[in-house]
Formats: sequence, C-alpha cells, structure tokens
Amino acid sequence: MKDCYKKFQIPNKAHYQNSKQEPPPHDSSNRASVFVCIFGVWVLFGIWILEFGICFRKDLRSRCAIIAFNFNQGDHSATMGGKNPYLAAVEVPLPKTKYKITFLPMNKTVEVDPERLPDRVDGLPGSILSIALANGIDLDHACGGVCACSTCHVYVRRGLETCNQSSDDEDEMIQEAPGLELDSRLGCQTVPNGTADVVVEIPEWNRNAAKEEH
Repeated sequence: MKDCYKKFQIPNKAHYQNSKQEPPPHDSSNRASVFVCIFGVWVLFGIWILEFGICFRKDLRSRCAIIAFNFNQGDHSATMGGKNPYLAAVEVPLPKTKYKITFLPMNKTVEVDPERLPDRVDGLPGSILSIALANGIDLDHACGGVCACSTCHVYVRRGLETCNQSSDDEDEMIQEAPGLELDSRLGCQTVPNGTADVVVEIPEWNRNAAKEEH
C-alpha cells in the first residue's frame, strides 16, 4: 500500500532538492488559456443577457400596448387615438391643403381633405393607416395602430419626402417586418403633409390581409 502511495505521490520542491533533479519549467500558457476561456464564457453570457433584455422589452411593450388598446375598445372617447402610452409622444403637423393618395395594387385613389380628416383611433391623426381604413381599405394593424407591431408595413412609392420623419420607435419596430425597402414605413405612423400626391403600395405578403370593401 505504501509503495502505491509513493508511486502516485506528487513530488514537491524538497523532493527535487534531495534528488538533485531540476523541476519541470513552469508553464504559464495553461493558466492563460483557462483565463481566456473563462473570459469568453462571461462575454457570451453577457451578450445573451443583453439580447434577452432587448427581446423582452419589445415583447412587453407590444403586449402592454395591445392590452391597453383592447381595454379601451368599448369606449372610443378613452382610446389612445393611435398613441402608445409606453412610447415617446409624437407630434406631427397635419396637412393644410388637399392631396390624393393612390393605394396599390388595388389602384384606388382617394382625395384627402384636411378639414375632413378621418375621425378614427387607428394610427396617428391623418396617417396613411387611418385614411386607408376610412376609405374601405382594410390594412392590417394587429396592435390597433399604436406602433407596437409591424403589420401595417407599406411602401411609400411616391411622396415620401412629404411625410413626417420616422421616429426611433418606428425604426425599431419596422425591423420586424419582412421585405424591407428604402421607402418602407409603418402606415400608422406616416402622415403626409399634403404638399404633393402620394402613392402607397401594400406589400405582397400583406395583401391577403388588406381588402377593399365595396
């Protein structure tokens, strides 16, 4: 038993001094490798936590906005009117002159009168979404037009320069929409100022959800 113990006993410094043997050189590369591995694991864990936090924030914001919209559906006087209480307030100037919006691919043109803007709670006042709904074009808007989803994604093919600038919240939310292009906007947040006519195309993936009422 003692022989086995001696055989597997780890030699110490005194052992090398008595036997006049040189101890093996100290290898610091192993410690460095272990440190790099541990550091890499913590970095990956931090990135995962950050991604989880961003996704959780988006999901919570969307759910809260949709719950608030559905809760207020029974009383339109108490609705958010296209405003999400969990986002920064957006003040957009309304058009002062008449203009026309053409919706593709149904090729339906409607005239927008600033004095008779749709009195709807879907989207910002004077938004493309509210105008579409008021004229029988049922553009999908799962969140109720409060910038909590990307289902009202449209292409502003003409007159984009007459529309309000997209907010940071819209830019963040529209990233969830498929088929993004340079003229992509959320219909609920896009308000033309009336200085020129506008042409809007509903994306192909959303055309089944958008229908013209006769």
